[in-house]
Amino acid sequence: MIRVYLISLFVCALLSCNNRKREITNGTPLFHAISSDYSNINFINSLKEDVSTRQNLLDFDYFYNGAGVAVCDLDNDGYPEIFFSGNQVKNQLYHNLGGMVFEDISDHAGINVGKYWSNGVCFADVNNDGWLDIYVSQGGPYDRVKRKNLLYVNQKNLTFKEMAFEFGLDDQGISTQSAFFDYDQDGDMDCLVMNESELYGHDPITFHRMLMENPGRFQVSFSHLYENRGGRFHDVSTEAGIVAPTFGLGLAISDINNDGWLDIYIANDYYLPDNLYINRKNGSFSDRTKNYLEQISFYGMGIDIADLNNDTYQDIVVVDMASQDHIRSKTLMASMNVDNFKLLVQEFGFAPQYMFNTVQLNDGSGHYGNIAHLAGLAKTDWSWAALANDYDLDGDKDILVTNGYRRYALDNDFKLKVQDVKRQYVNGVPLDIKQKLYDEMPSEPLPNLFFRNDGDLKFSEVGKEVGLELPSFSNGAAAADLDRDGDLDLVVSNIDQTALLYENSAANRADQNFLKVVVMGAQADHAKVTIHYQGQKAFVELQTVRGYRSSMPSDAFFGLGSANRVDTLIVDFLNGKRLVRTNLDVNRTLHVNAAEAKVITTKSKALKRVLKPYATTGFGLDYKHEEDDFNDFEKEVLLPQKQSTMGPFMSVADINGDHLDDLLIGGAAGQATCLYLQGAEGRFTKSMQPAFENDRNYEDMQSVFFDLDKDSDLDLLVISGGNSYTKESRIILTGCI
Repeated sequence: MIRVYLISLFVCALLSCNNRKREITNGTPLFHAISSDYSNINFINSLKEDVSTRQNLLDFDYFYNGAGVAVCDLDNDGYPEIFFSGNQVKNQLYHNLGGMVFEDISDHAGINVGKYWSNGVCFADVNNDGWLDIYVSQGGPYDRVKRKNLLYVNQKNLTFKEMAFEFGLDDQGISTQSAFFDYDQDGDMDCLVMNESELYGHDPITFHRMLMENPGRFQVSFSHLYENRGGRFHDVSTEAGIVAPTFGLGLAISDINNDGWLDIYIANDYYLPDNLYINRKNGSFSDRTKNYLEQISFYGMGIDIADLNNDTYQDIVVVDMASQDHIRSKTLMASMNVDNFKLLVQEFGFAPQYMFNTVQLNDGSGHYGNIAHLAGLAKTDWSWAALANDYDLDGDKDILVTNGYRRYALDNDFKLKVQDVKRQYVNGVPLDIKQKLYDEMPSEPLPNLFFRNDGDLKFSEVGKEVGLELPSFSNGAAAADLDRDGDLDLVVSNIDQTALLYENSAANRADQNFLKVVVMGAQADHAKVTIHYQGQKAFVELQTVRGYRSSMPSDAFFGLGSANRVDTLIVDFLNGKRLVRTNLDVNRTLHVNAAEAKVITTKSKALKRVLKPYATTGFGLDYKHEEDDFNDFEKEVLLPQKQSTMGPFMSVADINGDHLDDLLIGGAAGQATCLYLQGAEGRFTKSMQPAFENDRNYEDMQSVFFDLDKDSDLDLLVISGGNSYTKESRIILTGCI
């Protein structure tokens, strides 16, 4: 076996060093599924329900949330291994033999010591010995003593020793994922453990009442920040400001505001808003979600942070569970409860949350705008992982989304059945009835989705076209160069189905060139890599924890299309140093070492807004929109969002012929339309119009100035609407001004 293994590595190493490309025709799909018979990967995250215990969805909300996968080089041979987390089944570790062939070494490796219900998995050199260790986040329907997180310390021979307690990392929350990073810039790796609250299943009021009554009781299930102090980790959550309850499903570490310090993004499930923790550079964080983001997803799941439009600014993708299919969009639609929305936004002060994916575009000032609908990425079904990479090596980052839920407990028809049964059996549902009900729960596997980046922030779903048509219940996923040919292959973990392994063919296409950058050294964590080529640029921040409960190598992959040269490579490190390389060959793996970086005179500065807000009252614009209160959902329960709060429209025209633009602002029902005439120095004066006052009861929806009667002045057409009105509502035509 050893001889075969060495030969395999030798041959594959020769292939990886050869820059010549193997010709692949355009008709070949981007991804080729590798069978388990060939790869030897046969991991199945099988789940067996038991209605007599808490091992089922009706008693444990997180039962079908799946598990993650980690890809990392554990034996320092240059080929990454694959680690699968198992919920009820054992964890599995596959040694990479090269050529997309793997060997199951799970039993020998010792990666199931202390294992009960594994969720997320990440890796880091925790003891700073040059070998990567494995950290597993545990949860499940167990008491806290059986939920301790696990740290498998690398023994340098593909065996591991569980030492979470010795290092202070045996967190007992319902952990979903963790990440190691140097938040305080003291030169060692600290750890953030993301947890889901033990108070699942409660409505928002009950949830917060229970927290207020005994705030310390449930703090063990909050997310926790651990500071590395001389090799042992200490919980510093309270002093660091990480004290909010979480239903954490997605975790990302990134320099969000570009100030050289690492920040934290936690995507939360249910009604708790996401947490965007900005590093205050003094050992603490401040939750600035509402300052940076206008709106967020409701059921926040997987997350990735990447530059989607090649402007060198990091954008944020969070996936939710909005269905693409018309039937599923109705049967799985969450209740549009206006009172609960007001409770969360107005009383609790949360950011507005909507049940769609969010694609937060960084405008270059540190402020983000959600463009999910514009980009065609708002609805991807019950989604888990989102991974943004340049998979086809054309220079633009595409997005992979894993989806599919094993059983739809949120199906509205099924929920009615459950309510009826509970009313019928007031003193407890018999087990046979409960089992029958459980078996009737809807289930539908779905193909994973692949969104090709078409440029200009537009994406097209081409999953079937690129070879990802297989329906599954997919959760965690990792993208890594498993065969070292320069493109990103895929590993996907499934519930009740063999894990998926896809080989990427992009690097073997004659018209797609690439540059793979591997940053080595103690300061490589979250280094920022920028390239310039043929008048274009691309940017990657090195991250390991990405997507959903998963982690992968932080190597930077750049697709170059037909470009055959990279003019400049710049690597910026968090310690303020920079490394520069010029005039680089393509179709190669470039290794750079952080030790070669040099201090630069001008460090990256925190981004500031390009456009400055001004008080409109200073220009005489004292308009304030006064929205009428109407509950659309009492009238139309299937609406995806309110239609009665479209906001004020505006129209601009030179009304009085003085060659200055004047402004018309529409009013809501009960508020008159306002006309502002522009005067000298850009100041405006309100022009009172009796016609507007007479029509104040109408909801203004649109307007246009035009010369209706051809008398050389502008007349005004105002369209009335509003969701609270009947079909008999009329269009109002006002005369000339």
